[in-house]
Amino acid sequence: MTRAREYELFTQRAASRITKQFGISERGSALAELIVRTTRNYEDHLLHPKYHQRKDALEKLRQALHAMEKLIAKRERALEPPLFDTLLPKLGELLSEEGLEKLTGIAVPRPSIAPITWTQQLDADEQRQLNREVQASRAGPKLLATFLREMRLAVDVSLAKIPKHKGGRPVKHGFRNVLIAVLAWDYHQFFDDRPTSSPEGQFHKLCRAVCEEMNIEEVGLSKAVAAVLKKIGFIPSTQVPLP
Repeated sequence: MTRAREYELFTQRAASRITKQFGISERGSALAELIVRTTRNYEDHLLHPKYHQRKDALEKLRQALHAMEKLIAKRERALEPPLFDTLLPKLGELLSEEGLEKLTGIAVPRPSIAPITWTQQLDADEQRQLNREVQASRAGPKLLATFLREMRLAVDVSLAKIPKHKGGRPVKHGFRNVLIAVLAWDYHQFFDDRPTSSPEGQFHKLCRAVCEEMNIEEVGLSKAVAAVLKKIGFIPSTQVPLP
């Protein structure tokens, strides 16, 4: 980059210190990789000549996913019979048990006895796939709508990662906002919990710890965390502009 950074580069040592502080030392490498990759992507977006094309493509994808969500909600009863033995079981085949349980809120049956032989393993795998297909079919079109919503939220995060780039002076705290969005998306994988905007909450403390390590300005961090979480859908709200 030709201009001075508003942050310092993140290191594996910093990630190890932070994850040890939060009692998740085994996540040190994952946190380091996440932030290093985010830093590279941020700089790439600032310098890439096709910034606007990327943003426009993501916005159109988001609109399409949202339109499909609304269509399914409106025509659920009409869609259920033709999707019962076609798209829904295919969705169950592709998703993991954990993924299905997250989308449906219902546990997927697992084999009660661990397979020993190769043939038993094949039978168990086939039974697990059948269980997922049945679960998906029973869930109905709501499963597809929920799946599309998760995809839309992921696109929202991708949009939040793209800093505003209109030429001239960069947006103040642009990287900080991008970093908060990325940390929020992976936070539940680190802590098995959803991020909240509470200044006393664990997610806010994680953001502050990362900002301290990267020498990022912390003034206004609480408002930034709340605004970003609202923007990417973790806090139900109308669109809130980033500070």
